[in-house]
Amino acid sequence: MALYDKQKQRRADAVAPHLEPGEQVRESFLGQTPIPPWVFFLVAPTLFIFFQKYRTVVLTDRNVYVMENAFLRTYKYKRVALESPLASVRVESGGTWLSVDGG
Repeated sequence: MALYDKQKQRRADAVAPHLEPGEQVRESFLGQTPIPPWVFFLVAPTLFIFFQKYRTVVLTDRNVYVMENAFLRTYKYKRVALESPLASVRVESGGTWLSVDGG
């Protein structure tokens, strides 16, 4: 099993308690909230670890979830930041960013 497949399975197992009964994870990935470039030059890059917030985006057969990760944890979630039905969700993306329902 490839490393990506193991990570994907760990994310699916970790998010399972937050899903509706019978819901199956199709895809998931880890992301982070953006930090404006001008802040990067004003503050030492090592301090960004305290400003960045990590999120996990999960696509299931019914919904799209954005999970708020615990501080510096990849597979532990504080709460569901966003849950939208798959049929009505609006997703916008660029080269390095993704917005789900405008958030």
